[in-house]
Amino acid sequence: MKKQLQRLIRQKEAERRANNRHTENHFYECIYGILPSTAPETEKIPALQRNKAKLVCRHAARRIRIFLDTHEHDKIDGEELSLFHILKMH
Repeated sequence: MKKQLQRLIRQKEAERRANNRHTENHFYECIYGILPSTAPETEKIPALQRNKAKLVCRHAARRIRIFLDTHEHDKIDGEELSLFHILKMH
């Protein structure tokens, strides 16, 4: 049962990474498609900024997932504090 669960988690993580890579590539394609276009600068710059903001948000969201359950109130009753929690409290 444990190996099946580990395999399922690895499979879902691989799918998530592939989806992230595909989405990021799409945003980069959009950015590189906007640059050589003949649109006026007043239209190019906001479009570039929107796509850049989306990329930055995606990177930030990925990093936030790492630190979701690290607050003191997320600790289970009776659970010993990890080194991370101890350092964070200091």
